[in-house]
Amino acid sequence: FDALVEMGQSLRPVEQVVRWHAEGEPYQHGNSYWAPFERAGARVLPGVKPMAAGTDLRLMNVLVLDRIGAIGFSPVAEAYRNFGPVGVVIVLGLLGLALGAIDAIRDRRRAVLAIATLYPPLLINIRNSFVSVPAQCAAGILVVLAAAAVRHVVRSVVSRSYARTAYIRSEI
Repeated sequence: FDALVEMGQSLRPVEQVVRWHAEGEPYQHGNSYWAPFERAGARVLPGVKPMAAGTDLRLMNVLVLDRIGAIGFSPVAEAYRNFGPVGVVIVLGLLGLALGAIDAIRDRRRAVLAIATLYPPLLINIRNSFVSVPAQCAAGILVVLAAAAVRHVVRSVVSRSYARTAYIRSEI
């Protein structure tokens, strides 16, 4: 029954967003998807002040908490909030294309790295808003790049050490 309850809780944000628009609220035209990038840019660009997260109603988690309470959110509800029914098809279609592209990666090591980097944020997004997805993906990419750099340095040091040892042995 827990799975059914969870699925029902995923439908509540969709119902709420559909109701808001039926009552006359305009679509957001991508504002909730753009907001995380704009907020990140405001933190690093000189002279630009980011809006306080707790008052930025473009962030779906803030809007829902303000209007309804802590019910979580949904990718379907966020796509509908931004672009309406067509947006749901387009956003989920793009998500499907991205997941299919990862599945089509021939080099399995790269595919596993892509899966490890992108799947956890997307899994968390199932019951939350999009706001954290870009930062989580960026953090995953940085971890993968750091691991690759460490691997490269270690291989370089080990190969030099091996070459030096082989040279010394050939001298003896």
